[in-house]
Amino acid sequence: MNLVRIALGITIVFFALRISFYDLRFHRIRNTDLLVFASLSVTLIGIDSVLHKRYFQCQKSLIFGALLFVLSFVVYCCFESSIGAGDIKLLPIVGFDLSYLTESNPWQAIIWILLCGGLQGLLGFCRDRTFSQRIAFAPAIFLGSISYFAAGVWSHLTQ
Repeated sequence: MNLVRIALGITIVFFALRISFYDLRFHRIRNTDLLVFASLSVTLIGIDSVLHKRYFQCQKSLIFGALLFVLSFVVYCCFESSIGAGDIKLLPIVGFDLSYLTESNPWQAIIWILLCGGLQGLLGFCRDRTFSQRIAFAPAIFLGSISYFAAGVWSHLTQ
């Protein structure tokens, strides 16, 4: 049993709930939450990669997180109202964690996140009968990540 990975999982769940509820209520993601979440994630993944000699996995995860930041920033610059600044900062942190924790292709997580975001927008449309300009995207990010992780575990168990 890897205690560092368990601690990382608890950290992800704690911040998923904290950030999602705040985003649902105020349509904002606090920088302090992101900074603490990123610091804990980097520290725990750094400890795990040193203890278990997973240097390449850590490097691959850092590159994936950086690519997610660049891609989300490009989307933000091209379509200003499509994604918030907090979501741009949250995506690389979640991508870094997911890429390190899973063995499968982390790009699939983006598909799950977009599906959950689309479902969230569709549910909002059914409720209000109009498309809202702003949705709280942090819950979709975390639900998509959980769906991706669960699908990977399920496919691993059924093999």
